Amino acid sequence: MLALLLSGAVKGALLLALALPLTRWLRHRSAAARHLTLWTALVAAALLPLASLALPAWRLEVPAAIVAPAVIQAPVATVPAVTRQEGPPEVQPRATVAPAPPIAPITRAGKPLPLPTILLLAWSGVALLLVAQLLVSLVRLATLTRKATSVRALGWDLPRRVRLLQCDAIAVPLTWGLLRPVVLLPSSSRGWSRERWTLVLRHELAHIERGDLATQLFARACCAIYWFNPLMWIAARALERERERACDDRVLAAGALPSGYAGELLDFAVAESLERYAGAALAMARKSELEGRLLSILDPKVRRTVPGALAAVSVGVVALVLALPLAALQPSQGVRLVPPPPAVAPTPAPAVPSPRAAPSSRAPAAPAPVAARMPVTPPQQAGELCPRGNSSHSSQNITDSGDKSWRVSWTGDDCSVDLRAHGEVKFTADLTDVESLSPGGTLAINVRTGGTLRRLEISNAGGALRRIWMVNGSAAPFDDAARRWLSAFLLELDRHTAFAVEARLPALLKQGGPDAVLNEIDLMASDYPRATYSIALLDRAKLTPAQVLRLAQGSAQRIDSDYELGRVLKRIATGYSLDDAGLRAAFMTGAGTLQSDYERAELLMTLIEKGAVSREAAPTAVTLAAAMSSDYEKSRVLLALGGSKLVDPKTVAPEYLTAVGKMSSDYERGRVLKLLAGSGQLSREALIRLLQTTGAMESDYEAASVLVTVAGSNAVDGDVRAAYLEAAGRLKSDYERQRATAALVKP
Repeated sequence: MLALLLSGAVKGALLLALALPLTRWLRHRSAAARHLTLWTALVAAALLPLASLALPAWRLEVPAAIVAPAVIQAPVATVPAVTRQEGPPEVQPRATVAPAPPIAPITRAGKPLPLPTILLLAWSGVALLLVAQLLVSLVRLATLTRKATSVRALGWDLPRRVRLLQCDAIAVPLTWGLLRPVVLLPSSSRGWSRERWTLVLRHELAHIERGDLATQLFARACCAIYWFNPLMWIAARALERERERACDDRVLAAGALPSGYAGELLDFAVAESLERYAGAALAMARKSELEGRLLSILDPKVRRTVPGALAAVSVGVVALVLALPLAALQPSQGVRLVPPPPAVAPTPAPAVPSPRAAPSSRAPAAPAPVAARMPVTPPQQAGELCPRGNSSHSSQNITDSGDKSWRVSWTGDDCSVDLRAHGEVKFTADLTDVESLSPGGTLAINVRTGGTLRRLEISNAGGALRRIWMVNGSAAPFDDAARRWLSAFLLELDRHTAFAVEARLPALLKQGGPDAVLNEIDLMASDYPRATYSIALLDRAKLTPAQVLRLAQGSAQRIDSDYELGRVLKRIATGYSLDDAGLRAAFMTGAGTLQSDYERAELLMTLIEKGAVSREAAPTAVTLAAAMSSDYEKSRVLLALGGSKLVDPKTVAPEYLTAVGKMSSDYERGRVLKLLAGSGQLSREALIRLLQTTGAMESDYEAASVLVTVAGSNAVDGDVRAAYLEAAGRLKSDYERQRATAALVKP
C-alpha cells in the first residue's frame, strides 16, 4: 500500500508539475480552458495508482528510496561465487506450520512496528483528519439546510432538482449538494433588487451546470489522500480560482455589466468568513480570491469562451498519452547485470550436504559441476563480518543529473556496516573484488565488529583502481586476507540486498539445482532478498512438490513483509497445484500472518478460486476473514466462501454469521446475507440465526432487502416467521417495514 501510494504520488507530481506551468502559459485563454486542463491533470494524477495495477509493468531503474522501502538498485555486477561450506545462522521461525489444516490464525505480537508501517499509520492519521474536517463541513451544511426556508426566485424558473432556500446564519450565497443541489441565500435576499437576484442565480447555477460541486469534493479527497504532496494542494487551489473565474465569465457573457458585477462581489466578500464550510460548499465570493477575480472581471481583453467537445477530447488524449506510460512505469525488481563470460572446462565440485534440509523425505540431489572460472568463495572468517540477528538495514540508489550514488547500511549485534559508492561500479565475475569504477568513481566500505573497525576505500585514479585498506585507523596492505574479507563481504551484501540475483541465481541452479537456491534463501538477511530470490527461482526453474512445500513454509515463517510474502505465495499459487495438504496448510499459515487486509484477502481469494480450501479448512478461512478490519475485503472473502459452497448452506457455521455480524458496513453485511438467503437451502436454525443478524443492522434499506430475499427464497413459517417479524419490527422506516412485511405474502 505504502509503495503504491508513494509511487503514485511521485508520478502524479510529475503530471502536475507539467500542468501548472501549462495553465500559466494559457493565461490568454479562457478560465474555463485553464480549469479543464487542471481538472484533467488532477484526475490523471489521482488515478495513477489504480492504472498502475491494471496496466502491464514497464520496468525501469528508478531511485529505490522513492519507489518503495527496502527496494535496492545496485551497480552493475557479474556472476558471483557460491558459498556452500558455511552453515546458516539460526533463524528464529515466525510461526509454526502444522502438517494439515485447519490451522489457527497466527499474529505477530511483540514485534516492533517496521518503518513502512509507522509511515502508513502517520499517513492514514492525517488523511482521516482531513476527511473528518470535510465531513464536519458537510454536517454543518446539512444542519443549515434543515433550518432554512424555501424561497421563490424573482422571475426565475429553476431546474426541478435545484432547491432555493433562505437561511439567517449566512451572509454570502452558498451552493452545495451533488444529487439535489441546494442554493442557500442569506436572509437579506428578501430586500435584493432584481439585478442582484439575476447575478447571484446566474453564478450559482453556472456552478451546478458545470459540475463544480463534484470537482470540488474530488479535489478535496485528492488532497486528503496525497496530503504530503504540495503540488496536489497547489493544483486544487488553482482549480478553485479558475472555477470561480469561469462562472464569472458565464455571468458576464450573459450580459451583466462588469462594474456592477464587481461591486456585488465586493459587497459579498467583505460580509463574512466561510471557513466552517470550506471544501464542502461553493461560496459566491471569498476574500482570498477577490483581487484576482475583480481584475479579470474588469479586464475587457479577457477571453470568456467555453471549451467545446473537441477541446475537451484533445486535453483528455494528451493526458492519457502522458499518464499511461507513467502508470505502467514500475521500479526494476532486480538488477540487469552483465552476462557472465562463457564457462571453460568444468571441474567437479564435491557434494556438500545442505545444513538446512528441505522438509521432504527425499534427500536433495547432488550438486552439478561448477565452472572452473567460478571458484567457491572462501569461508567467512569468524568475527570479520557483521553477524545477522535482530538487524536493521537500509539502501538508497539515487541518480542526480547523471551522477549515480549507492548507499547500503545495516546493523547487528554490536556491529554495523556502511557502504557508499559514487559512479558506476562493476564487480568481478566471481564476486570477489571490484573490477572497475567509472572515472571519478569511489567505493567506501566500513565494517565495525566489536572493537574492530575495517575500512576499504577504492577509487579510480587515472584509469587504475587505487585501494586503501585500514584496520582500526591504521593502513595495512591489501593482501590475500583482505581479499578474502572483501569476497565474504560482497556475498553478505547480496544476502542483504539481492543486487546480484540475476547472475547468482543461474550459477546456483547450475551448481545444485533449486535446492541450492533454497539453501541460499535460508541465508538471506531480510525480506526483500528472500522474496526476490524466491520469485526468480519460481520464474526460472520447475520445482518438485517437496521443493514448493519447502519454499512456501519457509516464506510463511521468515518473511515479515506483507507485500513480499503475498507476492511469493501468490506466485506459487498461480504456477503450482495446491492439492498437497501440507502446502495448503503453509498457505493458511501465511495468510494468518498477514496484517494487511488487502494482502490477506488476495491470498485467501487465490486459495478459494483454486479450490485449495477444503470444507474442513473453511472455518479457519472464515476466522482469518473475520479478523480483518476492512469490511470490503472481509465481504470479498465471505462471498467467495459462500459462493463456492464451502460453507454448508444447511448448517451455516456460527463463526460465519459471527464474522458477518462484526461488519460495521450494512451494505457489505447485506451482500453476504442476501447470498446466503438467496440459496434457498438454509436450515431453519440457520435461517433464524441469519434473521437475528439482520435485525441488528442499522440501515433499514439493507435490512429490508435481506428480509425480502429470505421471504422470496425460503419457507417462512413457525419459529422462522416469528424471527422474521421480529427483525421487520425493528425497522424504523414505515416504508421499509411494509416492504418487508408485504414480501411474506406469496403471489
